[in-house]
Amino acid sequence: MACDTAHPIPPAAACSSTSGCQWRLESGELTTLDPEPHSASVTALEDIRLLGLHREDLYELMSAQPWLEIIPAAREGAAFAIAFGLMVGKKVPICLIQNTGLLESGDSVGGIMATCPGMPIGAAYPNGMSIGGILDDFLNRLYRMNPPAAEKRICRLAEFGPEVFYDHEIAIFTLFQMLQEAGVNLLLDATALAPVLDNENVTGVVYYDKGGRNIVTAKIVIYCSGDGHIAAKSGVPYEKGDEAQGQMMAVSLTFFMANVEVDKIEEYARSKKIDTLYLLTLTAENFFSARGYHKTDRKSAPPALQETTEFKSLCPQTAVCMKKHL
Repeated sequence: MACDTAHPIPPAAACSSTSGCQWRLESGELTTLDPEPHSASVTALEDIRLLGLHREDLYELMSAQPWLEIIPAAREGAAFAIAFGLMVGKKVPICLIQNTGLLESGDSVGGIMATCPGMPIGAAYPNGMSIGGILDDFLNRLYRMNPPAAEKRICRLAEFGPEVFYDHEIAIFTLFQMLQEAGVNLLLDATALAPVLDNENVTGVVYYDKGGRNIVTAKIVIYCSGDGHIAAKSGVPYEKGDEAQGQMMAVSLTFFMANVEVDKIEEYARSKKIDTLYLLTLTAENFFSARGYHKTDRKSAPPALQETTEFKSLCPQTAVCMKKHL
């Protein structure tokens, strides 16, 4: 925003209003605080009048002022650059920044990515085409790293499109970076339990963290949890299970295997009259070399093995093919 004339603002003042909005005037800056009612002391150095206004009312009030011009800006950096330019042009800029918050019930963003390292990202490329948006921005950041921190591979599920395998730590760090760049106020270990309703409108969320019960209010609430309880408690219609029998989808199981007993696997293969074992690996070449496995041309594997999903598409061409005669 910019105006031609500087309008006096008291050097220090604060107020609290139960109407749903608080204001603070400090050193010539005007900021809005969170909409929860708070108590505060007031020290005014001159006669002033402070009003509590909702966001929409404030915008309408500003729009009606002939001396005030509103200049929308998407990011803080752009807003400050415009403000500096206005200052050079002898204008008086005032920056109003809208706060965006994210509640995360765990101790890290990323959902399954954070809790199940190695879980590929699916549905990013349905029918081979990118869905775009934030996910596309995120993946392209990983692809462009040197060396790349992510790789796109064919999924074994028909018509599902490629999956993305990635470096877990780099991917999670990148998500935190993107949130910070966007100016998001991130609240970790914050579990949302119920909506705050004004008639049928969702105006906030009740959540708990290590400090206890809290309420965060917002003009727009975007609910992204997998279980849908906030949406259900808000009155959104829903159905459970399929139409035929009401059956629910089974819970997925994600796991890691470690300390595999290779000797027992080889013993089992001998009992089945198998004389040669083949494998593909990206990271365990030294492990298997120490156990008598040798690198071999991938094309030398038996035709039946080459027709498997692992050989045809799931394991990339960079995987090392190894074999051992029993």
